[in-house]
Amino acid sequence: MFEGLVEGVSCRPGPLTPPNCPMCRQRITLFLPYFSQSERDSIELNVVTQRVTIMDKICQFNHRFSGSSRSYLEILKDLPMLVRHLWARLLDGEGLDLFFRARAGIYLVITILYVVMPLDILPEAALGVVGLLDDILFSLMVLVSLTNQFRTILGHGE
Repeated sequence: MFEGLVEGVSCRPGPLTPPNCPMCRQRITLFLPYFSQSERDSIELNVVTQRVTIMDKICQFNHRFSGSSRSYLEILKDLPMLVRHLWARLLDGEGLDLFFRARAGIYLVITILYVVMPLDILPEAALGVVGLLDDILFSLMVLVSLTNQFRTILGHGE
């Protein structure tokens, strides 16, 4: 099914605008590949050939459409999914270079320090719950920045 979806969406004729999902009608601007452990470990020629073919089509699609402009709402909707995939890739190191992993680690350490430190733009001690707002916004900005960089890496074929 996945190969059929990639084939149907990536090879459709028409302008260079991202296609819509046949299920939810949202724009598709990025495919994230997922192969099961048995598919990744398989040495059968037909399975390996099929996986390589699918990855080529995904890379072509991502290169073509991942750079299209997106609204802030679309960015926020994509955030949980991209953070989950980014976290998985950071842990196993698959497809991410050392420089990006180091940068992501530094960003996360700085974010944790900012949230934990008592020195804030809006201090929690003085403003209570409102003081947490800058911590939440700072964390959100870091996550959006990291996921945008991750999208760029995926869009350029890793």
